[in-house]
Amino acid sequence: MPTITETGNPSNSLTTPGWTLADEFLPLVQIIPEKVKDASKNTFEIDGDELSDTLESVTLSEYIDNDKRTFTLQQLITTKKQLKLLFTIKKGSDDSDDEDGIVSVKLSTYDPKIKLTSKDEFKSSYGSEYSLELEMNPDQSTDFFVDFYAKDDVDDEYNEGELSEVHCGRIKIVFNIKTVCSDWPTIPSVIPVEKFIGWGHPGITKNCFDYVIEQLRVTGYKIKTESWRDWSKKELVKSDGIYQLFLEENIAGMTKGIQKKEFDEGVAYLKETLKKGIPIMAGVDDDYHKYNADKTTEHFITIVGMGEDENGKFFLFYDNASSNKIVGTSINNKLYCDCKSYKISGEADRGNTYLFGNENQPPTAKQKYTISQIRETK
Repeated sequence: MPTITETGNPSNSLTTPGWTLADEFLPLVQIIPEKVKDASKNTFEIDGDELSDTLESVTLSEYIDNDKRTFTLQQLITTKKQLKLLFTIKKGSDDSDDEDGIVSVKLSTYDPKIKLTSKDEFKSSYGSEYSLELEMNPDQSTDFFVDFYAKDDVDDEYNEGELSEVHCGRIKIVFNIKTVCSDWPTIPSVIPVEKFIGWGHPGITKNCFDYVIEQLRVTGYKIKTESWRDWSKKELVKSDGIYQLFLEENIAGMTKGIQKKEFDEGVAYLKETLKKGIPIMAGVDDDYHKYNADKTTEHFITIVGMGEDENGKFFLFYDNASSNKIVGTSINNKLYCDCKSYKISGEADRGNTYLFGNENQPPTAKQKYTISQIRETK
């Protein structure tokens, strides 16, 4: 039979008739939400992040009371790299008389870029709180569990429990890497179809660049800079207000290929500007022929909206090289944004003779558009 002895006084001891849960520290560790977001869906908010029920259930240690042992697992969805969560330590068993003990924290992930920066083991008692702190910088979106385990104090004078690794809490953390492709709104065309400027519009030089300039003008806008090159500099330098997403040649101090920083900034600019109801000029690569200063762009279009369908997140555009208003403003004029490959590309309406050709002219070499540059609207 177990014997309980007062520390420092061996003569003061009590022999119990058998082991009971009274000597054990049996907590229940639960997160403290900041505010209710949707009570009907059991959804909460913590520092702007969503805490909600999952479709999973979790069963804790058999020593936790039946009505507390099994429950729907909650998950916290976040994009934050520094996370601080507050937990409460409740009594997990009515049979437990031991008020305090040790709680340890374990992560289910072995990613070295996800670290527990708060204590992974701490002394606790019923009614106390624990601040969990995580530092996260993984290479991709991920999810993992945070589990809590309890054991009794080794220096408890009277109630020395026998249990350890008592599973007493779990929460799921879902970390989403925030990119410019996050928070993708649906924005219908910011230019009415009746204001479309197409090929052959009177008084405009038959050039796609000039047609886009006129398209912006009739809606009250113009581009920040009409020249790709900054002529105030002696050396070849790209003008401000132009985001160069990729290059086919080394030019102006830039190495050919994907320009990741310019891509992120350019997509962010498109989203921000479209939200304000403002259209944007974009240069595209289609391999028809090269004549623009960046040695990549062959054509110019007008970005007028954005959305998402079964194929992904896209930008809607007007193709001012079309003389057909229905084709030029078609809802099939979509360029899909791929944040993993840093590319925005797609096709126009199949009736687009500039892109797909007809009996009088051949199609472009690639038969699709890929945005090579974005020009800020003024």
